[in-house]
Amino acid sequence: MLTKAGKYKRLGSRLNKLKNQESTDFLVFNRSLCKQWYQRRVREAVVSTQSTGEQKQMLGEKLYPIIQAVQPELAGKITGMLLEMENSEILHMLEDSQSLNSK
Repeated sequence: MLTKAGKYKRLGSRLNKLKNQESTDFLVFNRSLCKQWYQRRVREAVVSTQSTGEQKQMLGEKLYPIIQAVQPELAGKITGMLLEMENSEILHMLEDSQSLNSK
């Protein structure tokens, strides 16, 4: 049989575990919101740009570091090849890393 102090200690331990899980959930949620905000900003910047050349330039600046992390020696060539695609497809690839990896 647990004493009153033992019961409070056990309850405190459970509350700490719950608090830690809530903190983790909050951080995951925050990271997701930051990613969505960044993607929305990229999309707005590309759409608001007037010329197609400027749009491609901005998309290339976003694509290049991602590709360079995977294929440093071919990053320029791969980026150039991807920039021949439609802007909407490139934006989709920037938002969905699996889509980019499949290309």
